[in-house]
Order: sequence, then C-alpha cells, then structure tokens
Amino acid sequence: MDILKLRPQPMTAEAFAPYGTVINGDRQDEPHYSSDIGTAAWRVDLDVAQPLYIALRTPPSTLLVTQLERHFNVQQTFLPLGGATAALIVARPTSGDDLPGPQDVAAFLLDGSFGYALHVGTWHSLDRLPVTGADTNWFMITHADTQADLANLATGNATHTQVIDLKNIWGMPIEICV
Repeated sequence: MDILKLRPQPMTAEAFAPYGTVINGDRQDEPHYSSDIGTAAWRVDLDVAQPLYIALRTPPSTLLVTQLERHFNVQQTFLPLGGATAALIVARPTSGDDLPGPQDVAAFLLDGSFGYALHVGTWHSLDRLPVTGADTNWFMITHADTQADLANLATGNATHTQVIDLKNIWGMPIEICV
C-alpha cells in the first residue's frame, strides 16, 4: 500500500497562514492594550456564533492519518493544555465539491507553546497526534451545532462537517514521520 509520508514542520504564523491563525504571545505588532506593569494584549478575532468549549486528551497511538475533515460553519480553535508534542495535518480550505489532493497537505508540529484557529473550510486531521509516548491535551472552541452534527456523519446527513477517507480518495493514507 502506498503511503504519503510527511515530516511536520514548525508552525509559524507565515507557514500556517493558508490554513489558519497561530495564537501566541510572541507578537511584534502594536498591542491593542497595555497595562501599567507591561502586560501587552492582542485581540484574537474568532468567528464562533454558538461556542462550545471542549477539553481534549489524545493518547499516543498511530501516526497514520486515514481521514481529513472540514467544517462549513466554524473557525475551530485549539489552545494547549499541556502534555506531549503533537502533529497536525492540514490542507487548504476548499468549497463545494472541491477536494484537496496529496499536493495540498502539510504537517505541523505543535509543541504546546501556542494555539491555533483553523480557517472555515480548512481540511484537517481529526486529532492532534502525540509524537512521543505521552498524551496531548487541548482546549477546543467549536460551534455547538457542528459538534451535535457529527452524529449525522454516519448516515451521510451531516450539514456542518465533511469527512473524506484518504484511501478511497487518494488511494493512500498519510504517515507522520518524526
């Protein structure tokens, strides 16, 4: 069986820009707010109409990605809660019946020092996969309707999420190589 092998790259704001926004405190632009003791604050604009907050823990398992998903109604956001370094697979946002190809995917390393928000329609691995022998923990902000709609994937009636099986679409899964 063919396998698309990807080595995760560091997640920088520039490298991740086609897929979403990196959320960190290492900003060089002018802050929106500063306190008397030097705290600087930057606004993070998220498009989540009916937010649902979820704590996630993913144990180490396989580094083989067989599915990608995209969401039509939410800019999903993930903030680290500690644990192991993880990898994320993403592909450019698409619309309609347009699907990503193997040339459209990238892998990023999540070291727990920053969060990220995916653009609406960005294809991504269903999990942040630990690349060491420990769990990875994340705080997710999603849309309540998106989460509720996941139960409809099995029947083909989901309206907020689309999942593709990479073996059926491309003839191969993705392996994260660290």
